[in-house]
Amino acid sequence: MGYIDKLVNSEGFGRFRRTCVTFGCVITAVALVLKYLLANREFGSTLLVTGLGVLSLFAFLLAYRKPKHIEFEPSLMSPAQRLFTSKGLANFMCKLDGYGASLGLIGLLFKLNHWPGGTKMLYLAVPTLLIVGIMHLAKYLLTRDLRPLN
Repeated sequence: MGYIDKLVNSEGFGRFRRTCVTFGCVITAVALVLKYLLANREFGSTLLVTGLGVLSLFAFLLAYRKPKHIEFEPSLMSPAQRLFTSKGLANFMCKLDGYGASLGLIGLLFKLNHWPGGTKMLYLAVPTLLIVGIMHLAKYLLTRDLRPLN
């Protein structure tokens, strides 16, 4: 387990992450009000970079979190259920979730500031997040009736 994995999975990081994500959301909301409602474009853009940058950083770091894994009785499961309860797929979905969210937030930042490349980033991020969402839905539908091992 690497340094980033240990950091992201620590309890102190969880509390710090919640505080910083709240800070990022508030700063982003203030930036949007300043930029579009009060027409203070320079300061609004600076705050937008700060707020969405913080959110993007924590979305990227969450790609390294350890996914929750529950053991089920493998003899009673179908092959699709075995696939969606495997550690490898859970880890892969975690990575796609974090990278897609981070790329989407950076793409949104570029798009709102009218910088080049924002559209291309969103073209990559939105399908990625859609695929991950469909995978989470399939996992839920396939495993909702399974009983975990005690």
